[in-house]
Amino acid sequence: VDFSVDGRLIGTGVLANGSTTVTWVPAGGTTVTVTARYLGGGGLNPSSDSSRVSVQQQLKADQITVDPAGSAGPWPAGGTVTLANGQSVAVDVRSVSGLNVRLAIAGPCALEGNTLKVKGVGAPCTLTASTNGGNGYAPVTQKYYVRTTAGTQTAVVVAPPSGTYPRGSRLTLSRRPTVTNLNQPVRWTVTKG
Repeated sequence: VDFSVDGRLIGTGVLANGSTTVTWVPAGGTTVTVTARYLGGGGLNPSSDSSRVSVQQQLKADQITVDPAGSAGPWPAGGTVTLANGQSVAVDVRSVSGLNVRLAIAGPCALEGNTLKVKGVGAPCTLTASTNGGNGYAPVTQKYYVRTTAGTQTAVVVAPPSGTYPRGSRLTLSRRPTVTNLNQPVRWTVTKG
């Protein structure tokens, strides 16, 4: 059986049990006519059959980069980073293909635009970055894992400096109500004196 592509012979296969094959590596991005022509023999007449084949270029593997502001470099896909409760990290995300990158978060974290915020502790967060594919690139999904740890609470207070004050003085410790960066109320107690 002779095999041809657009009339150009690409190989001949010998029939065995009624079938044969020839290997052909097509050039991408075209439509061709593949023809198999049986030369006849063994009491059988010659015959041929053709088929139109659309050859598409193999899609390139896309890659996403998640690069947090102030970090020594991008997070590795599939890797784990540790962030404290209450911490926020702005991330620059881009793909090799130049396609838009979608972000999704699961766990005790939230996304505000491209800023990841840790809003709990104990359970891990999973950041998923993905593209739809296009421009000759295949779709891709990459995951990043965030281990959450206890954070440091802070509060904006303007407590007066330590020292001696006259009896009956009124000291303003903070505005009312004052909460921490984790939205917890600030409570004041007298520990001595």
